[in-house]
Amino acid sequence: MVRGNPFRRQGVGKKPPDKPSSISRDISDATLLMLTQLKESADFFPPLKSAVGGVLSIYQLSQTVKSNKKDARQLAKRAVELIEILERATNASTNISTDLRDSIHKFNVSLHYIHNVMARLAAQKKVERWLRMNDHKDELMRCNNMLDDAARVFTLASNIRVEISLQRLESKVETKLDLITFERRQTERNLEFSPTLVFLG
Repeated sequence: MVRGNPFRRQGVGKKPPDKPSSISRDISDATLLMLTQLKESADFFPPLKSAVGGVLSIYQLSQTVKSNKKDARQLAKRAVELIEILERATNASTNISTDLRDSIHKFNVSLHYIHNVMARLAAQKKVERWLRMNDHKDELMRCNNMLDDAARVFTLASNIRVEISLQRLESKVETKLDLITFERRQTERNLEFSPTLVFLG
C-alpha cells in the first residue's frame, strides 16, 4: 500500500538554504582577522579599541541575521570601512584633538545602538521577521544615517592629518634643501678665497 500522494515530489517548492560561497567566506574571514588584529594593536587609544570591538561584534552578528540580511550585512561592511578611516585619522597616535575624541565617543554610542538592533534581528523568529520587515528596514536606515554622520567627521579628520603630515614633510624637505644650498655656497666661497699653491720644479 502506497502512503500519501504518490504524485507528490519531495522538496518541490522549497528553496534550498543559501550557502555562502568560498569567496564570501574568505572575505568574511579576512575581515574578522583584520578587525581582531586592529583591536589588539589599539591599546594606545582605548576609545579606538572600544570602537573596533563594537564593529567586530556587529560584523559577527550580521552574519547570523535572517531578516533584511542584505541590508544588515551592507551596514556592517560600512562600519568596517569607517573603522579603517578612523584608524588612519588617529594614525597610531595619542595626540588626538578634543573634537575627534568627542566624535569617537559619539561613534561608540552609535555602535552600541547598532549592536542592539543587530542582536534583535538575529534573535527574531521567522513569523516576527516577516511581520516587522518594514520596521527593520527603517531601523537599519536609521543606523546608516548614524554611520553617515561619523563618516563625514572621520574622513575630514583623516584628510586633515594627511595634510598636516604633508606640510611637515614639505617643511623638512625645504629645510634640507636650504642646508644643502648653504653648504654648497660655503664650499664655493672657500674655494674662491683659498690661496693658490705654485710648485716649482
